Parts: sequence; C-alpha cells; structure tokens
Amino acid sequence: MVGFVQGIVLEVFQTGKNTSSVVVWSQSSLTAPGVGISVVVTAHTAALFTDGQMASLWTYLVHSENDHYLLGFTIKEKLRYFLRLLDVQGVGPKTGLFIIDSLGVEGLQSAIREQSIEAITKVPGIGKKTAAKIILELSQELPSVKSLVGNASSIDEFADVIATLRKLGYSAVAAREAVTAAAPLLAQQGEKTTAEKVQLILQQK
Repeated sequence: MVGFVQGIVLEVFQTGKNTSSVVVWSQSSLTAPGVGISVVVTAHTAALFTDGQMASLWTYLVHSENDHYLLGFTIKEKLRYFLRLLDVQGVGPKTGLFIIDSLGVEGLQSAIREQSIEAITKVPGIGKKTAAKIILELSQELPSVKSLVGNASSIDEFADVIATLRKLGYSAVAAREAVTAAAPLLAQQGEKTTAEKVQLILQQK
C-alpha cells in the first residue's frame, strides 16, 4: 500500500466540484524511468501545486468494490487526524478529507477542545449529530479536554433522558448510545427540560 509520494508534479486535473487529482512523477528527474502516481486532494490543496515543482504527500488508499484511489495530505499530522476521523460513525474518506482541509489540524483541535459543534458543522455535509460524535471520540487525542463521558458531565447526568428514551421504545444500549453521541450538544442546553432534551436527540436522527 502506498503511504507516501514524493516527486515532480506532472499535472493537476480537476476531478470534482471540490477535488482535484495531482499526478506526481515518482523520480526527481523527468528523464529517469518512473511512474506517475495520481493522488486525490481537495481543490484548496491542489492550488498549492504547480507543474514541474517537487511535491510530497502522505497518502491513504481508499479501496471499495467499485473504486480505489489515493487521498493525499500535505503533512502527516493531517493524515493522523484523518485516520481517527474514519473511526467515527458517519465519516467516510472524502468527508474526513474535507473536514481536515476545511478546519486544519489546529482548527479541529480547537473545536474539540472548546466542544464547538458549530465550528465542525460549518464543513459542508456535517450535521450536529456527526459533529457531536467527532468531539466525543477525538477528545481522547487531546489530554487537556475533559470528555463528557467519564467525568462530572458524564451521561449519567442524563439518566432522566435515558429513561424517557426507554419509554419511547429504545433499548437500554440504544438509549445510552444516543445520549453519548449527543452529550456535547446536550451539555450546551443549560436548563432545558427533559422533554426538550429528548426532542433534541430525536431531531438528530
């Protein structure tokens, strides 16, 4: 599996509304035998490259039944956070790519640290429920972040919400999972009633 590509940029092709393909020659000289490797990047990243310049990209191979391609990142820290994003339910490869490109590593860290759902939902295609899951799961990456699970603001604080969801037909496991996913959002709701918090969870479905 190709994990890193370095060489001369042969061409940049627009492949979608917000994506481009950078073709990188796998040698330092165009006269040397080599292979041109196509790497999919966001339009923002593609704008950093011009034909003939040297390029270095950390890559991730996306392989599915109908397609396979390399995604590229300019620094390995972006790739590291991208791989963590893939562990979040509802985040696919291209969605993860756009999150990293739109927010950057520092922007994503800041959103997680401040538990800012609003910052993450600014990325096209990301809803509040997915943003809450990202904050919840990636908070482990930042030791300074107090996760809403395992401290004073744990899901046990929302026992009344869980109980109401059970009455609505949720299993115990499903109710806790729903509250866990929505915990960052619920924590922002202050003095809202249990019914209002339950309604908020239902709206995220």
